[in-house]
Amino acid sequence: MSLLDDFKQQWVGVVSVFIAVTALAASQYRSDVTEHNRTIRFAAFEMLRELGALQQLVHQTHFGEQPPTDYNLQGWNHVLLIRDFSVLMPSPVPQHTERLFAQWQQHWSTLATDRASNDAISQQITATRNAVTKQVKALE
Repeated sequence: MSLLDDFKQQWVGVVSVFIAVTALAASQYRSDVTEHNRTIRFAAFEMLRELGALQQLVHQTHFGEQPPTDYNLQGWNHVLLIRDFSVLMPSPVPQHTERLFAQWQQHWSTLATDRASNDAISQQITATRNAVTKQVKALE
């Protein structure tokens, strides 16, 4: 009996195994994509929450009648959390968060009195927010 004769007799089984393996591979791929998207979505929402809180702190510090006494500590907390979550995000989000870190490091000490410091930090918050929302919109 030849291989061709064996295939003719068992073709249904061979096709069934091929379909099962293909379906399993497709299911695993889709599961991986879903998990990746879920991770990015979670990190993005947390980053957006922290960016909003940082923006509120920046405006309250600069425009408020009396800046919070510990705004530098609160700000560092927000900036570092944003930076930590950015490692879960695709490029260019991590680059934007590094620039936000640098802007905060450079301008936090003059934030209460200098409008340019407020503008620099606020512009980088907006740029980071835009990068994050763009990544969420790009998910499959």
